Amino acid sequence: MLSFPIPILNPNEEGIKTENLTFRGQNLSQILTQLDPRHCNKKHHVDPDLYGLAGQSCLGTFGQNGGALGHLNNREVGVGDVFLFFGTFCPVTETANGLKYEKMHPFHAIYGFLEVNSQITMDDIDNNPELFSLRDHPHYINRYLGDYKNSNCLYIGKNFGYFRFAENLRLTKPGYKKTVWRLPEAFANVKISYHDNVEKILRDGFVEFQSVSKGQEFVIEANPELEGWLEEVIKNKV
Repeated sequence: MLSFPIPILNPNEEGIKTENLTFRGQNLSQILTQLDPRHCNKKHHVDPDLYGLAGQSCLGTFGQNGGALGHLNNREVGVGDVFLFFGTFCPVTETANGLKYEKMHPFHAIYGFLEVNSQITMDDIDNNPELFSLRDHPHYINRYLGDYKNSNCLYIGKNFGYFRFAENLRLTKPGYKKTVWRLPEAFANVKISYHDNVEKILRDGFVEFQSVSKGQEFVIEANPELEGWLEEVIKNKV
């Protein structure tokens, strides 16, 4: 599974140029521009960094700021918690004209994780020599710009990674719009932020519901069943 970093739209924001993006020693520019020409000659917001794209090989990093950070702080997300990162995916085929997305429903899937060891500020990076390598992170290099100026942090951890695709990473019900999720039955009675009023339907050992578009992240309360599910998910780590 390869999750493309976000193209930067703000001309004043700094990031990694398309031609400098690599994955496991392979330059990504040709793959990116074949599949999505919008990536051509762009700068990218590499966050979360689970691949070492921004030069971090021993730490997984995830930056947050503004309202999204406020949501996480209000839910007391911190040390020991686990981020599961999901995005939109679609299978790819190789044609005579290059790589193309298959004509099918795109779907949401989990592509990586980060277990939080610490939540740090930009001042922490300035004052701790052990964190100086994080000065390449987009939340640091853009710290005086726009929303970054108000509230800004990095979640860092030594236990992190990205996944090889498996069906237990798929969130979308097969054949449906990507926001129609089908999760294990263990999710039936847990609280998911932004989903208090969403109807959940139990069917064939799964819970199905319409995921909401609001928010960059959903916070889920842990229980033993979900922790067992999480262990199975992390077994897909590459």
